[in-house]
Amino acid sequence: MRPPDDLESAIVATLPPGAYTAIVAGKNETMGVALLEVYHLP
Repeated sequence: MRPPDDLESAIVATLPPGAYTAIVAGKNETMGVALLEVYHLP
């Protein structure tokens, strides 16, 4: 399901166990605050 607001982003992925890195960037190299949430869905 996609977020109701086009300004919100979401990724749903099935990944194997392991270490991952999330890289977030602002549009036109702007700065801000990012919130990253990861859930384990059985």
